Amino acid sequence: MKKEELVAKGLSEEHAQIAVDAWNESVKGFVPKERFDEINGKLKETNTTIETLKKDNSDNEELQKQVKEYKEKVTALEVASANTVKEYALKDKLKEAGVVDADYIIYKQGGLDKFTFDKDGKPVGIDDVVKPLK
Repeated sequence: MKKEELVAKGLSEEHAQIAVDAWNESVKGFVPKERFDEINGKLKETNTTIETLKKDNSDNEELQKQVKEYKEKVTALEVASANTVKEYALKDKLKEAGVVDADYIIYKQGGLDKFTFDKDGKPVGIDDVVKPLK
């Protein structure tokens, strides 16, 4: 939602800004449903396959190999899911700090791994990162 669009539709500058601020606050921390559904669906499918393989023939060497591969895929998907949540939380914090292009700042700092996150996956020390760049 852009302020200019609202002004063009007849809202005053002040009311348009209030609407934009309310919109931005309501979508803060939003992870696109498509991305969440994609990762969640793959995770469920992998877990189902693992359980099926365990029940069928636990002594079959080939099946055990497949179980191991699926477990590795589950781990990779869990990491991808956690990184997606961290990425969106970081972008929100950067935008709150006044950054216009959060992706560029993440790139210039060396990627998502170069930022510090607390145990809940929320970014820490964003002001220290942004301050020298202003």
